[in-house]
Amino acid sequence: MKFMNISKDLFCIFKTSLGEEYRIPETRINLKAESTHEDLSNILHAILKTRGIEKNVKFNFELQGELIKGSLSSHMSKVGMTNESTLEIHYSISIGAPSFEASFKDQNWINRLFPIDSNEIVSCTFEAQVTSLSCEDLSKKKTVALVSDPSNPLRNICTVEVFEDDSKLRVLTSNFFGNIVYEEIVKESFVIKNHRREEVSSNVSAVCFNPIDPNIFYTGDEEGVIKGWKVSSKLGVFNEKTEAHNGYVLKLNLVHQNQLMSLGKDNMLRIWDIPSFTQISFLNFKDSPITFYENQTNTNCVLTGHIHGQVRMFDDRENSKTTSKMFKSHNFYVSSIRFNPSNPSIFASSDYSGSLKIWDMRADFPLYSISCHDNEKIFDIAWTSNLIRRSNSVHRRSGQPGNQTRVQLNKKSNFKNSLEGT
Repeated sequence: MKFMNISKDLFCIFKTSLGEEYRIPETRINLKAESTHEDLSNILHAILKTRGIEKNVKFNFELQGELIKGSLSSHMSKVGMTNESTLEIHYSISIGAPSFEASFKDQNWINRLFPIDSNEIVSCTFEAQVTSLSCEDLSKKKTVALVSDPSNPLRNICTVEVFEDDSKLRVLTSNFFGNIVYEEIVKESFVIKNHRREEVSSNVSAVCFNPIDPNIFYTGDEEGVIKGWKVSSKLGVFNEKTEAHNGYVLKLNLVHQNQLMSLGKDNMLRIWDIPSFTQISFLNFKDSPITFYENQTNTNCVLTGHIHGQVRMFDDRENSKTTSKMFKSHNFYVSSIRFNPSNPSIFASSDYSGSLKIWDMRADFPLYSISCHDNEKIFDIAWTSNLIRRSNSVHRRSGQPGNQTRVQLNKKSNFKNSLEGT
């Protein structure tokens, strides 16, 4: 669309979802139409400086949902805008190039990472060993084993979920022999309290806590059944949905407060109202096997990873598989996807070839691509406040230990933003 009547002077308001230390008053500012991304950044830093705030960071700017890459006038022409009203320019932190920092090695596969705060990360192995690590010094660690059975290692293969609750960690584990174990671990001493174990008839393949009430958790099993559990003097089922999926339930998590999202081996992604377990919506991926999904808190955006390396973006309110955007760069099984907690437009993804990528949803190509380890699978990634972390492992039969590696984002920047993975 050709654009008419762009004057040499424009008016704009800068807006952001960043914290108070990056905010400026939302007042009209006069700008030249030929102002570039660099000009906007200089103006923003100058305004922050007048408020006594000096930040050694770079910013991204977007107008009508698209990143500003050239001048304001060329961008306005591209999106078909006029200067009849005040422009709303949204800004966010620009992610800097990652660099390797340190690593931690475990003797077992690390299948999950849980950031607790800016200074602590919890790693969990397939054999239900939970380790607390200091982000400042990975040698400072505390370890506890939950579901260990040396006589039969296969009994230890499990799914793990960790929830931070005041002075304790709630840890939920399950294995492929029908055991569910609930533990409360005192954060200071890492001592187990309130041990609960329950044996069920079907192998449990997915677990998740209810973040609103962590005394409630949900499980999915190999027969496609989802159950709601209550922690009291013992573990008890208070509700269940049979035939939620045709086969294994692969992942569960709470979305939109009273809604549960589930992924099944049948390649169906479903959203349920709880506690009624009435289906609200679904996405069908039967023609493109799904390996992982991540939903964004407080939005309807869902990212899905697929067996051939694609990452797709959807609106979970639509009962269809219409892709709003496709991200192509991975060449192999996508193992994990995580949104950046500080910048809703940034996410990271990993795959089984050892590749980790950082994306901006408004761009078509990765901001950064990192080859972490040759031919080593990455099982999970997670953002923390000041580092990118990932945990990964070679195959057990190779005899080599699994390891967790942390990679720092924008090491020279005062802005703390991080990612972790397995």
